[in-house]
Amino acid sequence: MAGKNKRHQRPPHIDKTIDASEAHWPAAQTDGHGKPNVVLIVLDDVGFGQLGCYGSSIRTPNIDRLADGGLRYTCFHTTALCSPTRASLLTGRNHHSNGLASIPQLALAYPAHNAYMPRENGTLAEVLGSNGYSTLAVGKWHLAPDTETHPAGPFDRWPLGRGFERFYGFLMGMIDHWNPGALTRDNHFVDVPGGNGYHLSEDLTDHAIGFVRDAHAVDPDKPFFLYLAYGAGHSPHHVAPEYADSYKGQFDRGWDAERETILTRQKELGIMPEHVVLPPRPDEVPCWEDLDEDRKRVYARFQEVFAGFMTHTDEQIGRVVDALDAIGRLDDTLIVLMSDNGASLEGGPEGRLNEYAFYNGVEHDFADLLKNIDRIGGPGFINNYPMGWSMAGNTPFREWKRSTYQGGIADPLIMHWPDVLTDAGSIRNQYHHVVDLLPTIIEAVGAEIPETIRGAHQTPIHGVSMWYTTGNEAAPGEKIVQYYEMLGSRALYYRGWKAVSKHRPLSGAGNFDRDEWELFYLPDDPNEVNDLAAVHPEIVRDLVDRWWVEAGRYGVLPLDDRGFERWRDPRPTTRLQTETYAFHQNGQPIFERAAPDCKNRDFTISARVTPAADLATEGVILSHGNRYGGYVLYVSGGALHFVYNYCGEAEYHAEAACDFDAVVDVAAEFRKTGEHRGVLTLRIGGVETGTTEIPRTIPRLLPIHGNLSCGADRGGMSVSQRYTAPFPFTGTLDDVEVRLGPQGAIEHDKVFEAMVSEQ
Repeated sequence: MAGKNKRHQRPPHIDKTIDASEAHWPAAQTDGHGKPNVVLIVLDDVGFGQLGCYGSSIRTPNIDRLADGGLRYTCFHTTALCSPTRASLLTGRNHHSNGLASIPQLALAYPAHNAYMPRENGTLAEVLGSNGYSTLAVGKWHLAPDTETHPAGPFDRWPLGRGFERFYGFLMGMIDHWNPGALTRDNHFVDVPGGNGYHLSEDLTDHAIGFVRDAHAVDPDKPFFLYLAYGAGHSPHHVAPEYADSYKGQFDRGWDAERETILTRQKELGIMPEHVVLPPRPDEVPCWEDLDEDRKRVYARFQEVFAGFMTHTDEQIGRVVDALDAIGRLDDTLIVLMSDNGASLEGGPEGRLNEYAFYNGVEHDFADLLKNIDRIGGPGFINNYPMGWSMAGNTPFREWKRSTYQGGIADPLIMHWPDVLTDAGSIRNQYHHVVDLLPTIIEAVGAEIPETIRGAHQTPIHGVSMWYTTGNEAAPGEKIVQYYEMLGSRALYYRGWKAVSKHRPLSGAGNFDRDEWELFYLPDDPNEVNDLAAVHPEIVRDLVDRWWVEAGRYGVLPLDDRGFERWRDPRPTTRLQTETYAFHQNGQPIFERAAPDCKNRDFTISARVTPAADLATEGVILSHGNRYGGYVLYVSGGALHFVYNYCGEAEYHAEAACDFDAVVDVAAEFRKTGEHRGVLTLRIGGVETGTTEIPRTIPRLLPIHGNLSCGADRGGMSVSQRYTAPFPFTGTLDDVEVRLGPQGAIEHDKVFEAMVSEQ
């Protein structure tokens, strides 16, 4: 499908004067007029059984409308994890060949793991852009190394560096939907503090519609490619109470009964054959009937919140579809909707109110969950539901996200295109993988893949086009083989057979040559309940051998199932190691990996303050973090204040009076008195003005979506409840510095756990 760039046979003749010269405009890029539009919608951590049209009790009428007017796929697969799936989706190459064996935060110094997506693997945006499309991205990116997601760049792995002309969204893996703090517009950060009814999913939808309308208003015949990646249903599950309350009592029967209900509906819909039975409930998930009544109430509320979150997201998708219809572009638009992996297990057995607190060692007992039952899903919580509900969400499959069993990799896929897909509402059962979507879209819209993109010679596409399935329900599947590997868990599909290693992701077990493999024949056993390894050992040997062949072909090696141990490996840093950081007022926010690391060490924040001329001198001097943890130095009420927010659980406050009627130097000095504790001293004009004890400091990591800001608090919800963000500084700040002392011990295993939770 490669096409050569058109070039002029000779340059135009240029003489001394215009009348003797040949007029000629440089050739524009390929004219895309007349080609169909493409909208690619990606949901996050949504399992196979969590959409209404795939059997769920959750109401998703707008997604169902797409399914009723298009095609549903029952054998579509992803990589088992967020960033790897997105890399394969956008490039048509396997995730290890993109350097994304897992998420960018876990990058290692090997080609399969380094998070540097090669230029030779052009994205769908780059391909369609070269075919005359407007290219628009909105939502979650999570494809750039975290050492590059800051104002110094480089920006070539941000969306605009990979073929998109517009971007609005977030670069990290998760975010607060109520108070995101700072989002990214194109190649810079913008303040989005939230509040007053704000919700990120609505904001993303507004921008998606706005981008399309802006392009349409100027050139209504030019095709567009919209990549719309919602943060839903990744934690935190944030939604207004009326959405959650609309499910009141619906899940009181529990997760065991819910997955029975989902499977029954899947059979009625033709999603699953009649003979399919559920796999046993995992040991990690308690039997619902064994729970006490309070636990049933709380766990059911977690699911009501998640269901409301999904219904709210469905409404936003409906708004996008309606907007396309309103400008007359719906019928000639190919809409593809999918999820990036199976439902998540990160909520643990009981669910969580504040994931950041949990990963910093703060345990909320069940009494805390019960006390806050009516606040779950609201502002101030980073909540996640119990894994029993994600088990039900992955019905009828076993396991979860991260795993190469079907529960981690089997996902919903819908295609909708009124002008072309005439077999509306039908189902397709051919086996396919996310790597197949790029060639499918290219074939569907009649585009060509350039031999070179921005000077990089393009590698062959790894995927197989699925377009043949759209016109023939009974067409034999053309996907012959597909390998899987995620954090040490491995599998291989070959002509209906699937071998899966019994090797837990991140187990640290090693000894891959000694792995025990299970064998399933998916046409008869789509949810892997009948292990045939003992019956067909020769097929197991053949598939394992084929796995190694595919691993060599696509650069999968070296295998790594380590957990926190990999966090100790050397990796690139944002800047040279330094003890002093300097910041300027109202600069761009700086996220965790590029910000000063103040954990378990002495640190000093200092600044020169020039008072405001006509206003009261007040506002934030320097903040780092947000409601869920961090620290802030600010001026309010004629005093200098410092607050250390311990994981959203406690605030430790120091205060010193000051008139601020002249230029003055101020400082906050933290000195350790033990591991993860110390004393904070405020200084004004070099004079010590008081101390306060800080008995607990954040031991592992600050909120991933929080940031460091100078001159205002741009972290979303204020670091301290004593003021309201952004609380900009009204005077002038100079010489703002953070100076660091030697760092004490850090629990790398726990830092690693927290990073994995962002996936």
